[in-house]
Amino acid sequence: MSEDKEEKKKIYTIRGIDPETYEAFSKLARDLNISMGRLISEAMRLTITLAETGTKIGLKKLGELSTIILRGGKTETYDESVEVVTGIRELEVSKTDLDDAEKPIVFLNLRKLTFASDITWDLLDKKVKEIKLVDEVAIPPNIPKLKLAKKCIMVGRITTTPE
Repeated sequence: MSEDKEEKKKIYTIRGIDPETYEAFSKLARDLNISMGRLISEAMRLTITLAETGTKIGLKKLGELSTIILRGGKTETYDESVEVVTGIRELEVSKTDLDDAEKPIVFLNLRKLTFASDITWDLLDKKVKEIKLVDEVAIPPNIPKLKLAKKCIMVGRITTTPE
């Protein structure tokens, strides 16, 4: 067995966790259909990233994460100005799909989100508000990765699809 697999199975004990926070976090993990370990790892990674950037935007995102957790897993408070697409394992989105959307879209809790090659950055920027808790986002080569990354929160990886 490799060291990576052994480390993944290692058990960590954290003392001093507030019981209400733990219960809310546990409920959030269940609501998002992901393991506690994964959610804790992502929260830690996000906290480290935000602390290292030290930007107002980063601190705001950290505050949003705290608010989500303290609400007991009520993950979003989006108003009616956006459409939320959630709970799908894999989804491929085309130019027609985005053109047909009447409101900006938030993609939440997907395994893989693929944007078709007919999508332009201008259309994606206009129609996609956020991409949250997605394992993989696959984009055509014409979409700038760093611009897209600014719309992503807790995304595992961004890949480029072949032309």
